[in-house]
Amino acid sequence: MTKKILTSKIMIFILIVFAIYFPLTINMTKQTDRRTVVVAVGIDKNEADYTVSMQMIVPEASTSFKENLQVYSANGDNILQTIENLSIHIGKITGLGNLSAIVFGKEMAKQGIVETLDFFVRSKRINDNPTIITTNAKAKTLLEKVALIDNNFAYSVNSLAKLNKTSLNTGFSSVESFLSDYYSGTIASTVAQINQVADDNEGISTKSQDSSQSGGEPSGGATSTPTGEEGQNQQEENNVLSNDGDTSIFVGGKEVAVFDAQQMRGFGILTRESTRAVFTLKNVSDNFLNDAEVVMSLKGKTITREYTFKNGVPQVKNNVKLIVKIEQIRQENKDLDQMDGTYDYLTDEVKRLLKLQIVNQISESINLSKQYNADILKVQDMFFKFKHDQWNKYLKTLPDKTDAYKNIEFFTDIQISGNL
Repeated sequence: MTKKILTSKIMIFILIVFAIYFPLTINMTKQTDRRTVVVAVGIDKNEADYTVSMQMIVPEASTSFKENLQVYSANGDNILQTIENLSIHIGKITGLGNLSAIVFGKEMAKQGIVETLDFFVRSKRINDNPTIITTNAKAKTLLEKVALIDNNFAYSVNSLAKLNKTSLNTGFSSVESFLSDYYSGTIASTVAQINQVADDNEGISTKSQDSSQSGGEPSGGATSTPTGEEGQNQQEENNVLSNDGDTSIFVGGKEVAVFDAQQMRGFGILTRESTRAVFTLKNVSDNFLNDAEVVMSLKGKTITREYTFKNGVPQVKNNVKLIVKIEQIRQENKDLDQMDGTYDYLTDEVKRLLKLQIVNQISESINLSKQYNADILKVQDMFFKFKHDQWNKYLKTLPDKTDAYKNIEFFTDIQISGNL
């Protein structure tokens, strides 16, 4: 067998290649010595320049994830220069192949984020489709607070925003969907906003975390975490991360407004992707109930949308079918043991009140969006594609074509089914 191997030219060639390259691979520098694994990027606009913060996984033996997650920041005149400055500060190439989220600070969102997203896409620095997130303060401080939480919250922020997509109360955008909306010219984008708030608000607290236990400081590079009394007060005031349904509304690539959960709820009802919701009716009285509170969950939803014109005015007719389940009935002196499914408490009165609530929520959301000319439902695009001639004729009647969305009429028909 050995003789055959030694006389085979192919085997001899393989052995020579192995003998040459095996020692080289053993002595090669580890990729993690030259590159960092970036899981989230934060971008802030200053008066004269930009701050780019990167949340990185720093591999170390026998450490928890909390010790491995660190945030480094640098300043520069433009995004590319800032990223290069950051690489110089840490002595490694910043690898964005595993990037899962891009966070924009308040001022950056107002200025506009299209050029920044376009840079990341065209430079081919990202391999995935990161989620876009905004915050009510600095993106840098958000990433620093995330690094203090004792779990893999870098990916949880991304998952949190993606979960918003299925909720009736919030918005969601990835890099791909945001740019697609922007280049359509008429569509508004909704981006989940994670707020940095005070202790008395609901959310995930970072106050009890001790960054001194980390394998390194939570920030570094050209800039660092605020120090002294001012920085300490800032951290103490806003040490809770809250995803309470606030949504940044972008028109033309810039943030024009922030809608809260109640203001976004109407759009959630009219969006197919939103499948999770809780409805609460109060002071319900009928043959079964007396001044009761009825709590229902959404179990199914079907939406069809008709695009028509009447007297030259575009109309959108939403047909919504909801399947709900009564989860809880709270009523004084009511024998709860009898609520076992024997009776159908989804009475005509309950349906009427639920329809009224939903129609009011939809009207509130649409009317508010018209104030900012924010076509969140993308109806202008549908008119252009499927009612092209009528739509162009309608546009010619307008003094300002940018006001086309404000004059569209919306109608909604709600059908409700389900039982206890």
